[in-house]
Amino acid sequence: MNRYYFRVLSIVAGLAAGILVLIAVVWLAAGSDASDGDEAVLPPPSPSPSAAPTRPPTGPTASPSPTPEPASPLPIPPGCSRWPEAVFPVIEKLELPAAICLKLVDRLDALPQSCGDARACYTPPDRTVWKLTNAAEEQLPNSPLRSFTAEFVLAHELCHAHQHWQVIKEPALGPEFGLASWVGTPEGRAFAQATQGLPPNFIPLGGGILENFANVCAAWLLPTSGLQQQWVDAFPNVQRFARAWLPK
Repeated sequence: MNRYYFRVLSIVAGLAAGILVLIAVVWLAAGSDASDGDEAVLPPPSPSPSAAPTRPPTGPTASPSPTPEPASPLPIPPGCSRWPEAVFPVIEKLELPAAICLKLVDRLDALPQSCGDARACYTPPDRTVWKLTNAAEEQLPNSPLRSFTAEFVLAHELCHAHQHWQVIKEPALGPEFGLASWVGTPEGRAFAQATQGLPPNFIPLGGGILENFANVCAAWLLPTSGLQQQWVDAFPNVQRFARAWLPK
């Protein structure tokens, strides 16, 4: 009898142990499935975005700097105007009085009386070239300067200033304030010889030896005027004078 009960208890204990082992296996399997399911639901980590190249901060676009004006070949005294760049070649080639001034005025009555009706002139006492502004010149009818460029007119007056300098260099000729003494300078005598036999008005609007020289001088040193062939090259002696006394 005791053996019988002992055997039954052994069987029951074995069954109970088997059941416990089965329960443990089932529980572990269920936990593993749940873990696998969770991992399947979670989205994969997003890849790191590529770093964009860093650009330095930029401010507002700077406007291009204005082109500086070329340096004037002559000092500009107080109260005087700047010489146009177009006549720089004339200034650079001529001997001129020191502290020469350019005065641009917008009224005819602002010109010295010595200018007459020319609308431009050179006054030796104050070493000044006077000229109406281009706008004022256009307002005046029948101006003799209307047929010439403003640059040629200024070159013409600079050539008068050059005549003045030739007089200054020759104090024996008398007061330096009159251009008439220029005809007694070496340059003046050479020009008189070169134009000997030509009519006084061989250059239109010449008006005598002083004006003829200023026109020849300006036409020779300012090729853009287009007057060199007509006023210089057409007269062999005048051309030879220009080559000798007014080198380019």
